[in-house]
Amino acid sequence: MKKRVFIGVCISEETKSKALEWGKKFHFLPVRWVGAPNLHITIVPPFMAEADNIPKIVKVLSDISMEGFKINFYKVSLGPNVFTPRLIWAVGHKSRELELLRDKISRKLSCELEKRDFLPHVTLARFNKKDFSRFPFGEIDDDIGWIECVDNFTLFESNLSKEGATYKVLHKFFLK
Repeated sequence: MKKRVFIGVCISEETKSKALEWGKKFHFLPVRWVGAPNLHITIVPPFMAEADNIPKIVKVLSDISMEGFKINFYKVSLGPNVFTPRLIWAVGHKSRELELLRDKISRKLSCELEKRDFLPHVTLARFNKKDFSRFPFGEIDDDIGWIECVDNFTLFESNLSKEGATYKVLHKFFLK
């Protein structure tokens, strides 16, 4: 049986709390808010893996060694672009360390990375493009100063439903 899996970073309870508090200001928007347990930073996007291969993936990723690092989230905005928004996300400054971790993971998994620029972000809410016309404003550009200390990365299973995706932690890998 195949599972839809991806690699990401579980964000801290402190950052989750800040994200949920921020969302309260915009509770009236026609969006699907991401619940606290599902807030994360995606490193390697979802891919299909045989359930029998999960232990092999865990073993291969367990060999990754690097020190923890910080990501500075500096704004909440619409994404992935202003012309066709479908997300509200917290955007982080580019991180050399996160890109290095992403490269190490992709090499271990022998997977090709997306060609577009890698932008650290946490998706706070999703919406249909047609619902954007119901927003009482045309943009969100809110300065924040959330610091996330990354000391782990996680193999997640992604389960899709009409209500949205839910994520299950399959294995957590700790950095030095």
